[in-house]
Amino acid sequence: MSDAAADDPAVGRLRALLRIPTVSRIDGSEDRAAFARFRSTLRELFPRVFSGLEVETVADDLGVLLRWPGRSPGDAAVLMAHYDVVPADEPGWSHPPFAAELTPDGDDLRLWGRGAIDDKNAVAGVLEAVDALLGEGFVPEHDVWLTFGGDEEVMGHAAAAAAAALRERGVRARLVLDEGGAIVQGQFPGITEPTAAIGLSEKGVAAVRLSVHQAGATARTRRATDAPP
Repeated sequence: MSDAAADDPAVGRLRALLRIPTVSRIDGSEDRAAFARFRSTLRELFPRVFSGLEVETVADDLGVLLRWPGRSPGDAAVLMAHYDVVPADEPGWSHPPFAAELTPDGDDLRLWGRGAIDDKNAVAGVLEAVDALLGEGFVPEHDVWLTFGGDEEVMGHAAAAAAAALRERGVRARLVLDEGGAIVQGQFPGITEPTAAIGLSEKGVAAVRLSVHQAGATARTRRATDAPP
């Protein structure tokens, strides 16, 4: 991020979102008021989007679903992101996790904050793009749906609820774009320039039950096994 970007309104909007501690917790003890504040802040920061698109919530308001009507019928595009973050309870942070501080980094600036790359950056990026296009009077050829969930980090239900809502409406997606990789440097052999990493798969969850059935050893066998060579 260049020095000039520090005064960029888009950077300011992202920093405002990073300062809201939307921390998901497995035990369900998260601060729901922070989540509600995040959603209301989205409306304040992007009024053109939330007034120009059809807006609804799902999954007890944790999921935000917006429809950008297209010019003609056809398969839709779905742009996804999540705004919850994992806890930042561990000590040793060089910068407060929810301060959204900007610090010098060579000729650039570095933005610090929980959610800066997972995944409030994607929420802000999608909304910035849609807002800019609305300002130009652009209308997509087919419907574009935006869906932002608030419980991805705890494998919650917002994304599933959004998918169910689209299914009930008979929406068929020709493109679904969710969070992917980051812009990285020095991570790939032979490439020195900053590179946008495109993620084509996502980690999953596997539950394994391991059982062992074996006859117990006799005392004599154990003594022989335990004896030194």
